Amino acid sequence: MLYYLGDGLHCDDIDECETYDICSHNATCSNTIGNYTCTCNDGFSGDGLRCDDINECEAYDICSPNATCTNTIGNYTCACNDGFSGNGTQCDDIDECETNNICSPNATCTNTIGSYICTCNDGFSSNGTHCDDIDECLTGNSCSPNATCTNTIGNYSCTCKNGFSGNGTHCEDINECETGNDCSSNANCTNTIGNYTCDCNDGFSGNGTQCDDIDECETNNICSPNATCTNTIGSYICTCNDGFSSNGTHCDDIDECLTGNSCSPNATCTNTIGNYSCTCKNGFSGNGTHCEDINECETGNDCSSNANCTNTIGNYTCDCNDGFSGNGSYCADIDECGGKNNCSAVAICTTQWEVISVHVMLDTQVTGPTVMILMNVRPVISAHLMQPALTL
Repeated sequence: MLYYLGDGLHCDDIDECETYDICSHNATCSNTIGNYTCTCNDGFSGDGLRCDDINECEAYDICSPNATCTNTIGNYTCACNDGFSGNGTQCDDIDECETNNICSPNATCTNTIGSYICTCNDGFSSNGTHCDDIDECLTGNSCSPNATCTNTIGNYSCTCKNGFSGNGTHCEDINECETGNDCSSNANCTNTIGNYTCDCNDGFSGNGTQCDDIDECETNNICSPNATCTNTIGSYICTCNDGFSSNGTHCDDIDECLTGNSCSPNATCTNTIGNYSCTCKNGFSGNGTHCEDINECETGNDCSSNANCTNTIGNYTCDCNDGFSGNGSYCADIDECGGKNNCSAVAICTTQWEVISVHVMLDTQVTGPTVMILMNVRPVISAHLMQPALTL
């Protein structure tokens, strides 16, 4: 191979790089004095005459760990991986949560090295880029059994039901009978779980919030027939009528003639059902509670007209007048002249009658008023001397 060109006397260097194509196409030819060199270009390896591509991605660690190395003919490229940005040899993590967040509005974006994660928020479910509301009231919640669950977007609320109090997750029964209710003042309040009942007290009727007094004297009177029923608020009273005694539901007749009455001592007491009557005894007159002695000697009696009437308390006596004998109602004349007398033996005994007294009375014990005249008389014995007989 010629390295010089000339006549021998004068020799010029041959530029082989221009004259000959002896180096590899992937080499650089460098002319030297009397020679040349072939040097493989960057990215190639060999003797210059033959240059093979160097796979820098395998031979060197020049790209960023977060980049992808791509070998090319005589070179390479470094391209930052998804989620990173830079020139390939330096790749910085991209915060997709700030720059390119494709998470659902109802998800939380979490940046990771070279990527990100979309996590549905509590109350939502799906893949994070799409999040559906979870109805916790159907799937599971912490509400008390005595609370009402209300689903909201991404959450839920617990509200204690009527009759309970608390934060919704814990609800205690309210004792409305102690804290407040609309029961009538005449009703009994009974607390129940989550509610209460109102029941009208005995003696009242209604729905419990309004209780009206029952007039037991008209609707359910158990008083004795001999008692008076008096309605009271919520009840009634049985009071035995005058003349009866007991508890009112049973009334026994009082025998006032034995226990106490207003009859006169001179009257006869007769017990009746629930009462009594006073009747003045024979020989007395009045209304029974006040009885005055009747003077039968003035008003009427069965004494003989020849007897003397003597009034007594409640009665009278008949005593035959002097010169009469009998029981007073009947008096027979005594013939003193026929018996022992004070006349002289030479006198004639004569019985005469002397009027002692005259009584005019109004008899009301017979039919119609009758005027009676009573005369008390007594015999008077007189003696007359006998006339001597004439002697002729």
